[in-house]
Amino acid sequence: MNPVEQKSEVTLSGDFTCIKLTVEPQRAFRRQPAFWRMLRYWLAWTAAMAANEWTHVVTGHITYPLWWNVYYSYVSDWILFWIFYQCHKTFRFYKLSAIPE
Repeated sequence: MNPVEQKSEVTLSGDFTCIKLTVEPQRAFRRQPAFWRMLRYWLAWTAAMAANEWTHVVTGHITYPLWWNVYYSYVSDWILFWIFYQCHKTFRFYKLSAIPE
């Protein structure tokens, strides 16, 4: 079972009453479809990487060979993120993405 989908149940019983509480700690996080969350995550990280690389190009710390430029780096970042995501899904690295308690 995915750690994100786990529920905690607590039963409280008094004199004549029994109350059952169900807690879903990440319900608000799961409301948004996974595709849009992942797209927003990838956009943020690839933009940060492109900005970092562009800064290094402008300051002269990076020089590109022949035809390579920042745009190709941005596209390659998307390809790498897709490969990493497929590995994450295939090998089910849920412990790496679980929120610590």
